[in-house]
Amino acid sequence: MVRGAIFDLDGVITDTAEYHYLAWKRLAAQLGLDFSIEQNKTLKEVSQLRSLELLLEAGSKIVKDSENEQLAELKNTWYVEYVSKMDPSELLPGMLELLIDLKNRGIKLALCSVSKKARQILECLEIIDYFDVIVDGAMVTQAKPGPEKFLLAADKLGLLPWDCIVFEDAAAGIEAAQRAGMKVIGVANSNIMNIVSSFIKGLHECQPDQFFIDQRWCLSENNFEVDLNKYYEGAFTLGSGYLSVRGSLEEGLSDDPQDEEYLRVPANVTLEKTRPCKSKWGTFVPGIVGYHFVLNDEMINLPWFLEFQIFCDGEKLDLEKSKVTHYHRYLYMKDATLTRSLLWKTQSGMEVAIEFFRYINLYIPALSVQRVRIYSMKGNGNIEIISGINARVRTNGYNHFKTVDVGVTDDGNIYSDVMTDKGNRIFETSKLLSFPAIPLKTIAVDGHIYYQGNCRLEANQMMEFIKLTSITTNRDLEKGKYRERALKILSLGIDSDFNQLYQEHTRIWHQKWEQSDVVIEGDDDAQLALRFSIFHMIRSNAEHDPRVAICAKGHAGEAYYGRYFWDNDIFILPFFLYTNWEAAKNLILFRYNTLSGAKENARRYGYKGARYAWESSIDGKEESAGWQYADHEIHITADVIYALWHYYCQTDDWEFMKQYGIEMLVETARYWVERVDVNPVNQSINLLGVMGPDEYLPFTKNNAYTNWMVKFSLAKTLQMLEHFESKNPKEFCRKMAVLNLKPFEIEQFRQVMVGLTIPIDHSRNLVMQSEDFGNYADIDFDQIWMDRSRPFGHFISQEKNYRSKALKQADVLMLMYLLPGDFTNEQMKRAYEYYEPLTTHDSSLSATIYAIVATWLGKRTEAETYFQKALKIDLDLGKKGCEEGIHIANAGGLWQSVIHGFAGIPNVIQSDILTINPRLPKNWQRIRFHLKWKGKVVGIEISKEHIVIINQSQEPIKVIVKDRLILVKASETKTVGYTMNI
Repeated sequence: MVRGAIFDLDGVITDTAEYHYLAWKRLAAQLGLDFSIEQNKTLKEVSQLRSLELLLEAGSKIVKDSENEQLAELKNTWYVEYVSKMDPSELLPGMLELLIDLKNRGIKLALCSVSKKARQILECLEIIDYFDVIVDGAMVTQAKPGPEKFLLAADKLGLLPWDCIVFEDAAAGIEAAQRAGMKVIGVANSNIMNIVSSFIKGLHECQPDQFFIDQRWCLSENNFEVDLNKYYEGAFTLGSGYLSVRGSLEEGLSDDPQDEEYLRVPANVTLEKTRPCKSKWGTFVPGIVGYHFVLNDEMINLPWFLEFQIFCDGEKLDLEKSKVTHYHRYLYMKDATLTRSLLWKTQSGMEVAIEFFRYINLYIPALSVQRVRIYSMKGNGNIEIISGINARVRTNGYNHFKTVDVGVTDDGNIYSDVMTDKGNRIFETSKLLSFPAIPLKTIAVDGHIYYQGNCRLEANQMMEFIKLTSITTNRDLEKGKYRERALKILSLGIDSDFNQLYQEHTRIWHQKWEQSDVVIEGDDDAQLALRFSIFHMIRSNAEHDPRVAICAKGHAGEAYYGRYFWDNDIFILPFFLYTNWEAAKNLILFRYNTLSGAKENARRYGYKGARYAWESSIDGKEESAGWQYADHEIHITADVIYALWHYYCQTDDWEFMKQYGIEMLVETARYWVERVDVNPVNQSINLLGVMGPDEYLPFTKNNAYTNWMVKFSLAKTLQMLEHFESKNPKEFCRKMAVLNLKPFEIEQFRQVMVGLTIPIDHSRNLVMQSEDFGNYADIDFDQIWMDRSRPFGHFISQEKNYRSKALKQADVLMLMYLLPGDFTNEQMKRAYEYYEPLTTHDSSLSATIYAIVATWLGKRTEAETYFQKALKIDLDLGKKGCEEGIHIANAGGLWQSVIHGFAGIPNVIQSDILTINPRLPKNWQRIRFHLKWKGKVVGIEISKEHIVIINQSQEPIKVIVKDRLILVKASETKTVGYTMNI
């Protein structure tokens, strides 16, 4: 994919051949010569003086040398006279539409023409403002097929040759573009079809998606700064669900070892100052975990396989030391690819253009594909490359590899085979291909295996390398020996055409985007942030493996140790639940598959039933080393049941509930019955020593969020048991026997559900965060919080913070967002106005919830402010939010902010009928997206005055638009007018 388009003028943008013909014919007549249209065609792309010579030779006319320039100038005067009368109607078909499309995509545009009147012609055609650069005949000395003018145009655009594509209709121009190292699209002239790879009859046939990136899908880095390197490593993480790899530089940085050992200890990750380093490689396969003697189980950082070092005449490419220009790196989220290009001016005097391109194949999820192109723009020199697999990596400073074996297979593939401290085996194997082929040696040194090759690179010559890597483990779902599977996958990649691999990969990604993309017109920042969020949720989700979920950093870093939090159940699941049921189902199945671990957690605390871990590893056991979270943040158990119920309401999957859900409901209900305390004085039922979503109050009495969600959980348990018994009494009895569920237990569920205390200040109609919230100290934020760009927690001791009313994040408002039907609008308003001034939003899980609730309350300015805060959490360079990975819960929260907030669509728990009541932000003109609503795929387009509903299913669907019930028939598109609430 390219970022620049270079157009020839005549025959591509417009047809000036007629005016050249008329001018030459007029000159010929004055000289007493004949001049035909066929003669005129032979003069295309020929200089004016040479054209005059050919004209005179054809008529056997001899003139004095001194007259040649006068005659040429006379012809030019007549030509200018003709073209000055041109107008936009003389644009060739499709030209204006293509220009508009490319500018909307952010493509840079240049014109290259031998005509010295090119600028004037563009002005007459009224398209000059579309072009960033104009290179005309007055600016170059080299005629086609020399590449000078195309290289000059690319340089003025700030692009390298392979970043550009040329639209040409002449053989000489095509040869010039190809010699410049650029892609070419042949236009109109059928005589050139056999010398171009892409040909169109006219610009109206051009399909930009085939050739051009769209900047609205790009996260870009335009200058390298070592201080921001780790940020981009996290932001540019690629993945297939099975495998995720951080966006680290292929060539690495100097003095930047990845195998340093140090002790990382448990800390408040929100406030933790991470160990400084230039970069942090990251290769992660969800489910591959190791034991850390302080941190407990953590996801292991695996051997790094993207290495590709380049040397020119002995000098190593190093972005900290080398002289580099034209630097550009971008994540193209539509295709899930990472591309980096640069121009390296070496110490030996060469100018070398380099492009790194890579992706993790979604069609073959265990396969990584890399391409490196090295092109000499100036000078000749010796190139050396080193590309391998490096097992000298650590995870949070700890070595989880018990054995490391590197070597070469019989087929010449390099490999790394490691065994972890928990006995997992990971096999990585790579093949490096070079074009043209050069000899490659293999060298192994202390856990590092690599190819080494040398070649001579002449001016205007290019070397291309393709590196394929497969990775498998002994934990994979697929049957067969892990080494043999990796080699088979690699062989499949080697035998496949590079373009075929890429097309299969992008085909699946485009299908994902068709299901899940949200198009926002009028706010490019919001569009980028939302696509960034959706991209990382998709690429981090192993949607076919219910043994794992999505870790808190989206498998993009070592922070949070690769563990699973309520992020999955409350923030991430809704995105998949309304776009990809299979992926959503596996996230719920993960909770069922870790139910045994949840039961062990309960037993460890002295309870029956199941207590889900606040920080879960793959076995469901509690891994948090912090007493506050492990002991007291018990709302996670109710959050899991909320997610289960959300899934059931959306899918009506009764078989799932029978096989898995009923057991989850019963076992968690048993835990709640034992976890509550009964006050011996007034017999009230309480949950004591509880931390709600607000992690700055770790030990409260009757946290409203927790208690309300427990009541919800128990109510759904009772509802399901009653439904099961009425639906199939015999099967119900068998299930109860399997679960050993007694009638008295069901009655206990009911008693706790009815009697659990809810802290409400009835005098103020205010839901209290906890029964004892009023006892906590008031806080003077202005005095303490000196720098609002940093978390509040940095300015106050933990001891003082824990006894204040300062909130880390939404708590009561989190509850009201999840269960809005349980509260009046007045209660929600009072809660917002009371808790909003107290909330620091130190947690990345907070701003999106405030944005949604503010939207519901009609507080547009505050809603937009919080939404802007949320979308900058990972995309604000100053905060470097992605350094340690993606804030994946915020990613899910941003999607919910748009769908459940601004689009005004309640979730299916709140409304069985699809309901739309939009409140779009001020600058948004329109949004478009698809939802899967109770099995029916619906396209929705919302503008300020109309809502378009596209029923893509074969059954009718009911939709409520601002209290109006509408029936949309199967395959029908219906437009509904409405007045948007402000």
